[in-house]
Amino acid sequence: MKKNKNQDIFSPENIKCKHVSLTHWLRREFVPRPAMIKNTIKKCVVAEYIGSLPKELRDRKRKEQLSDYTRFFVKIINRFLKENFYDLLYSKEDIYYNFKEMGRLFYTDCFLEIKGSRSKNSRRGGFGFVGKLSFPELKTAYALKIFYEDMEVARHGAFYEVATAFNAGKAEPKSNNKVHLASFSKFPYMLSDWAGEETPIYLNENKYKIFDMKPIEIVARNFRCGKRIDFGDTYRTAYGAASYRVRKMFRKIVFASENEYTDELNKIFYSNYNYLDKKVLKEAAWLAFLYCSYNSSLSNVEKFFQNINNER
Repeated sequence: MKKNKNQDIFSPENIKCKHVSLTHWLRREFVPRPAMIKNTIKKCVVAEYIGSLPKELRDRKRKEQLSDYTRFFVKIINRFLKENFYDLLYSKEDIYYNFKEMGRLFYTDCFLEIKGSRSKNSRRGGFGFVGKLSFPELKTAYALKIFYEDMEVARHGAFYEVATAFNAGKAEPKSNNKVHLASFSKFPYMLSDWAGEETPIYLNENKYKIFDMKPIEIVARNFRCGKRIDFGDTYRTAYGAASYRVRKMFRKIVFASENEYTDELNKIFYSNYNYLDKKVLKEAAWLAFLYCSYNSSLSNVEKFFQNINNER
């Protein structure tokens, strides 16, 4: 019996297609729906990890070796979590691993510290826990956030937070902690800069934010050194989603309004525009209206310190 050509085309072997790397995609575009990433991994020829090794580790290898050693790094973490995930998850006491396999990869010592659930600062939340991956000889350390398998609730979970972290880090590097590498394996994780344990005393915040988070998440544990380190319930603002031309027009309107430049406002709103420019003005004016309406409320910085005082 001859096979139908259509059956060949849509057979499981032919479903997957080539796709731009997840790293480029998630840095370039904000992907708000985890299902989009899952479907891409399932149906396209892409690796399940994104990003690159941190600079301190890349410097230990030649340029032509980086791709292979990034893959080795991911495999070592994946295998370690497969063997130890539940021990880490349910440990009540602190755990300190001599991560020899990782150390051999970079010809140095490597240690992983995981705080137990009884620790004062357990670094555990509702959707994951954070370990400290350190390389003492290199004088560097990284935060390894390990997610509770495949949990997704209200902008939380690996498939939401990883995508948001990569895009926010590129859009606003001064406001968001640097994320180097992440994996969407069975036990998802994210590797970022280690920002210390000290309670933050300031926030780096743009006047016009591209990314923001719900007020309930603006608490000390989610920030270090002025930057956001946790990306749960973080979203792209209307300003962040606008085009370059709309943002530029929006800033002109707000600047003129705040400084009471009436002539400038008249020029902006009463000039002769073509159809496309009118659309830009309309969207920018709407953004400006929203900004001016809500700008009288507490800023994130004020909310942040208010929450710290409440916690004390």
